[in-house]
Amino acid sequence: MSTNIPWTRVTAEGVVIVASILLAFGIDAAWTGRGERAAEIAYYQLLDRDLTQTIEQLQDYVQYEEERAAAALQAYQALSGGPRPSDEELSIALSVATQRRTVDLIAPAYSDMTSTGNIRLLRDRLLRDEVIRFYEAAERDYDVIARNTALYVDGLLVSALYGPGLIRGSYPGTPTAHDEMGFREPDDRVWALPPDAPDLAPLRSALWLRSGGFVLEAARQLEAANELRRLVRTKLGL
Repeated sequence: MSTNIPWTRVTAEGVVIVASILLAFGIDAAWTGRGERAAEIAYYQLLDRDLTQTIEQLQDYVQYEEERAAAALQAYQALSGGPRPSDEELSIALSVATQRRTVDLIAPAYSDMTSTGNIRLLRDRLLRDEVIRFYEAAERDYDVIARNTALYVDGLLVSALYGPGLIRGSYPGTPTAHDEMGFREPDDRVWALPPDAPDLAPLRSALWLRSGGFVLEAARQLEAANELRRLVRTKLGL
């Protein structure tokens, strides 16, 4: 019996098998790469959407806060010997100053990327770092905004104004002298207080703090969001 091994044929068959395996891996890798590139583009599009909504939200918030800060300043000046509006206007300014608005971080795309590990799909390392840096900073700033408004508005200002019963609450278009059912109410007590009334000292302090507005962190995030969206849109070719 012949024991000669047809090495040539064995080698040729081995080469074919190895080549087939490598080809299969190559095709799979190509499809995987193509899919990851498509996912990367999709994530950039979602980031652009989230950042656009964030910019719109922050723009509205800054305008809203500036209006409330102006009302607080008007009331502070009126109660500190400055220009005195009508009693009705003063009550409205005081009520408007107590209004506040919350802002929530809009980050569904970023949350999905970090929770799934797909943040790696953003192949541009520098841009990926910018995305991470933006959202980490945003979380801190939004927390500061929430705590500041809760402390200075809900805490100090509301307590100083409504705690002693200085006003009942007056808003543009709502008659101060009547409640919502039309019943006659006494005039707001703040109108008749002398400048040195004890109740006015904490109110003036709270109004002064409120007149500064809470737009520092929001303005910083607005600038950062605009810049990050510009980078994302450049990547998308927009």
